[in-house]
Amino acid sequence: MEGPQAPGRTALPVRAASADELERLAAIERHADQRFREQYPGLLPDGDSVLPLEALQAACSRGLLWVVEDENELAGFACARPVGSGGRWLLLEQLSVTPRFGRLGLGGALLRRVQQEAVSRGLEGVALRTFEEVPWNAPWYRRHGFYELVPGEAPLLHEEEDAERRAGLALERRVAMAWRSPSA
Repeated sequence: MEGPQAPGRTALPVRAASADELERLAAIERHADQRFREQYPGLLPDGDSVLPLEALQAACSRGLLWVVEDENELAGFACARPVGSGGRWLLLEQLSVTPRFGRLGLGGALLRRVQQEAVSRGLEGVALRTFEEVPWNAPWYRRHGFYELVPGEAPLLHEEEDAERRAGLALERRVAMAWRSPSA
């Protein structure tokens, strides 16, 4: 899938991540998290909160980890895993873009790739949990076709909410969202 086209540039492709790139993805996530810490103090727990290497390895082996790069530099990634009864949904565990590559459409390109994967696998759609008020979180996902789940609609995300609670995230400021596959 082709990514965005910034002025004077060619489109950047989104591709499957390779196992030898996994450790570099943590640096991308840390850079993206720094923007949260600077603009929204207290939203993220103190310390390092990147996805564990094991989660990235599992996603990579399932074909559910994608990257976008610019001139051989990894600029962003998306990581998903199956959830729900029979794995009928993809949970978007993480979507991060290095801030210096922000606002070029890379996040949108990565998100479209995750959505395409859900469609190609015949799944119900993509679900996630995110911060309600952060402009590049819930409002951004709404612009990409996601809607907020009401508590009764979100049983597939209970495990994710429990993990967020253990990680120290501000649950009262987070929402569950979903995008339904057109073929679902």
